[in-house]
This record gives sequence, C-alpha cells and structure tokens, in this order.
Amino acid sequence: MSRKWMLPILVWGALATAAVAAAQGPGSVRGGDRERVPVLGAKDFHLKALEGRVVLVDFWSTKEELCRQSLPWLSTMQSRYGDQGLTVVAVNVDREANEARELFDMLDPKVQVVLDPRGAMAASYEVAQIPSGFLYGRNQELRATRIGFDPEEAAAREKEIVDLLAEKVK
Repeated sequence: MSRKWMLPILVWGALATAAVAAAQGPGSVRGGDRERVPVLGAKDFHLKALEGRVVLVDFWSTKEELCRQSLPWLSTMQSRYGDQGLTVVAVNVDREANEARELFDMLDPKVQVVLDPRGAMAASYEVAQIPSGFLYGRNQELRATRIGFDPEEAAAREKEIVDLLAEKVK
C-alpha cells in the first residue's frame, strides 16, 4: 500500500472508532474542527453530578424542525451563561447517532451531549413531545418545563435561566 494513502486510512479509522464508542457510551467526539466534551450514553448521565449548577436538560431529534431551531438557542445559552453556572444538556433521542452528529456543530462545544437511542432517559423524564426542556435550579429542583420551542418565547426562557443563576444555593 502506498504511503500517501496510509494517513487518510488511519484518520478515517480513528474517526469511525470514535463514532462507534460515542454511540455505545462515554467517549470523546470531534464536531468539525472543535474538540467536544464527552458524549454520554443515557445510562451514564447523572443529574446529581451537576449539583450546584443550573441545568437545562433538552430532549431533541434531528427529525423535528423545532429542534433544529432550538439547537442554536441552546448553544447561545451555554456560551452566554456557562461561566455563571449553567450547564446545557442536549439529549438526542434519534435511533441512529450518525444523524445527530451532523448537528453537533450547531452546539457550543461545552454543551453536554447525551445519546438516548432507546428512549430510556426520555421515558424517565416522561417526555411526551420533542423538543421538551426541563430547567433545574442549583439544588436540582425542577423549576420549569417547556414543551416545544417558540422563538418568540426565547427571551422569557432566558429570563428563567438568569433568575435561577442569580439565586443563592440553599
């Protein structure tokens, strides 16, 4: 085999390995040219690990147009408020993880991505419609639930986040 083909083959092999590992459980995935935080399987995500932070858990699918509209907003929230204590968790419920990976570049690299192809996490949250969002305060109490995404309500949703970030931990 020619040496000029060796590097591309090695690179494709590494990317394929990372993609398979991410679909099966924790691992690191690259989105475009940016290093991503680990992509978790639903069984490996624990809200308790984020205690002390305001957490927005958002369930989404590549098949829903409203989700495609909400992903940039989720990314903006993480970029804008991550340093103040917000963690956005984007839970993808597509059966095929490859479809979700195409949209990872729409997300800030610090958005925690969780793959839930079997719907176990969605079932535990009793998700009835996609997208659905659950906003938790720093003490991990559920403070707001949103079904769907309406860009006209984005400012009100952002205010909910800002208000929770301003609250002191009890």
